[in-house]
Amino acid sequence: MYQHVPEHLQVAFKAEVPELRKRLKAIQRARHRHYQGWSDLSALEAENEQCRGRLEYWHKILMVEGTTTIRSPVGLWDVWNGLKMLADSNAVNLDDRKPI
Repeated sequence: MYQHVPEHLQVAFKAEVPELRKRLKAIQRARHRHYQGWSDLSALEAENEQCRGRLEYWHKILMVEGTTTIRSPVGLWDVWNGLKMLADSNAVNLDDRKPI
């Protein structure tokens, strides 16, 4: 038997998803451009970390506490997972661009 995410949290998550996706895609586009300085890279990293922080919050909501079981509806988990993969990809690619 699945545990459900409360309706008000489903609505809140769905409302936040477009903004998170927009911010993460902007970081993805920016990381493909040539950086002029360390400050640009630092700003992108900070923005990405803010998004990852919000995703961690939603992870706690979407999981059954103390288990590895996800709550239903599963579609929310699929959306979260896609955003998390994008944020992780941004983090790795931004880290690769740091000057040695």
